[in-house]
Amino acid sequence: MAVALCAALVSPVFAGEWSATAGWGLRLDQHRVIPSTPGDPSARVAPWTQLLLPALQLAGEPLGARIGVAASGRLELGAPVTGEGQGPLRRGSAGEVSTSVARTFGPGVRFTAAGSAARSRDLLDVDQATVSDDGDALRMSASASADSRWLEGRWHAHGWRSESGPPSDTRSLEWGARAFLDRSPLAAAFLGGRERRMEHDREIQLLARTALLGVQRDVVPGLGLTLELGAVREQIGLEREQPRPAYGVELASPRGEAGRATQLRVRATHELGNEFEVELAHRSGRANAWARASSRVDVEGLGNVGPAVIQLAALGAGDTLAAATVLGIEASVARNRPYRGVQIEPTAAVRLSAWVERRVRPWLSCRAGWDLLQRDYEDAAPGFRRSRFEIQLLASSRSHL
Repeated sequence: MAVALCAALVSPVFAGEWSATAGWGLRLDQHRVIPSTPGDPSARVAPWTQLLLPALQLAGEPLGARIGVAASGRLELGAPVTGEGQGPLRRGSAGEVSTSVARTFGPGVRFTAAGSAARSRDLLDVDQATVSDDGDALRMSASASADSRWLEGRWHAHGWRSESGPPSDTRSLEWGARAFLDRSPLAAAFLGGRERRMEHDREIQLLARTALLGVQRDVVPGLGLTLELGAVREQIGLEREQPRPAYGVELASPRGEAGRATQLRVRATHELGNEFEVELAHRSGRANAWARASSRVDVEGLGNVGPAVIQLAALGAGDTLAAATVLGIEASVARNRPYRGVQIEPTAAVRLSAWVERRVRPWLSCRAGWDLLQRDYEDAAPGFRRSRFEIQLLASSRSHL
């Protein structure tokens, strides 16, 4: 098998490029408990030295398929936390891997798939998360889709696996399919169905099956409207309910259309309660801005294993300045709320991030970033605030195959 893979990589039918990046970084974390108790230091400073292991990327098109693979990791050494006395050096490691594949089979038939896994010792680093437990964990995500003129299918899964204490798994799965009854360039009608499943240690926390009848139509050039109407049957734990009405509406521009300066997607559904998703991105020259907001029933992290209403919002912008300098900033808010009486630990988090990256040489770049995270718990557990400053030097190499 290894010989066949090497032969494919050097074969004339494989065209692509690979890149490798490695470097060194310094990170300074300042933690502050809110509210602080008498006798505790007002803030605890934790310096870390980072060794950024070679990050490899490979992209190519063997046998008509577009394939991408990426892997990265880092090792960290940290001095004892200020206020906790003398102790041994703290050690940490993290890494992630991702892959994607896309293949077109004749006119109008397309298949795509992607997957990723990330190992982290600090769940609080997860962007826009309401995770209330810190610890060593593995985060996984996978998706696949297939499109043709008369059929469409989607599958998505994401999950968490605890590596601290007894192993624990939490995962969320969703699949859906559409069969088109009539389809033209301007309008279409379809029958659809989807299933959402949320599990903890293989035990079902929530199961929902939905059947829908829908229509699609372009309201203006480059902007399509989708209407859905049907019924959903929901099961929470062992309790199964009677079917109830479900409906949804979506307004979206074509995804991935080259040359489009503005991308918009707005979706609102009444299925597991009222849920919505909003995505807006705009590019003008070398500057870009984005906004995202959503309210969705899902499971997340390791502490809250039951379904919850997870609400997210983010606003950011970036610009490429002179001398190959990239500047970016983003603010985000995340919180969770109980879903239909399921007991969870309510959590709210606010994050503000800013970064600047400059290419010093064609092969050498420098990146500096600041991140402020404040997390509040609504029960007896205190919240905290973490301020992080990080600087990295990265050396890279790129080659065509």
